[in-house]
Amino acid sequence: EEPRLRTWELHAVEVVGSGLKEEERVGEYKQPRWSVERLFPTTRIYVLPEGAVHGEIWTRVQEPRHGDTRIRDYYEVEWGLPNRFQVDFYLVADHTGEWEPGAINQQMIEGRYAFADWDEIWGNPTVYLEYIHRNDDPESIEGKLLLGGEAAPGWHWGTNFSCEQEVSGSEERELQVTGGLSRTIVDDKFSLGVETKAQQTDEKDSRSDNEHVFEIGPSMRWLPTDAMHVDFTPLIGIGPDSPGMEVFLIV
Repeated sequence: EEPRLRTWELHAVEVVGSGLKEEERVGEYKQPRWSVERLFPTTRIYVLPEGAVHGEIWTRVQEPRHGDTRIRDYYEVEWGLPNRFQVDFYLVADHTGEWEPGAINQQMIEGRYAFADWDEIWGNPTVYLEYIHRNDDPESIEGKLLLGGEAAPGWHWGTNFSCEQEVSGSEERELQVTGGLSRTIVDDKFSLGVETKAQQTDEKDSRSDNEHVFEIGPSMRWLPTDAMHVDFTPLIGIGPDSPGMEVFLIV
């Protein structure tokens, strides 16, 4: 019996006409190699291949126009399960005004399900449900619809529609749309693109008093080794409700 292969060792089940290694189809769901590693920090796409186990470390820095900087460190483990399911678990250190990467104050668990093998349905629709436990703030539930695919050889895109709802307290509700477009520069090594995030936030007692956020910025993914990827995205806020800058770094 063949030993379990790590995701970068998976044999191609189909070689597509672009000639790019990262667009070869791999795994049980015949998905492209580029979809196995995270492409955009703000926008998720599809699921991991069955049997895959990945780990990620995030740093997310939000610099508001007024007030203290907010720094969040995420420690994430992802499992690819049979039948196009995926489950992720996060530990989060979320702090305002100071960096405390080891002071965990949130725990998150996330599940995903893709409706079909890759390219059988346009956009490869995938549903996502996340439960967020905060030590000192209300808990939340978040649902998302994930879409993504290949616009042309070497061009990859993703779009997410999401709603996060607090279950107690002020019952803050956050509606969000994110999107990304990426272009391969060096096959299976380096990509550049752009990401955007639009968000509306309100609370139980003031649903008509909405806060609107819009951010846009460049996106980079680098694979220094077969077993490692680095994503970097600095987003610039536009409008009075938006932060001045929000920066994502994922390894």
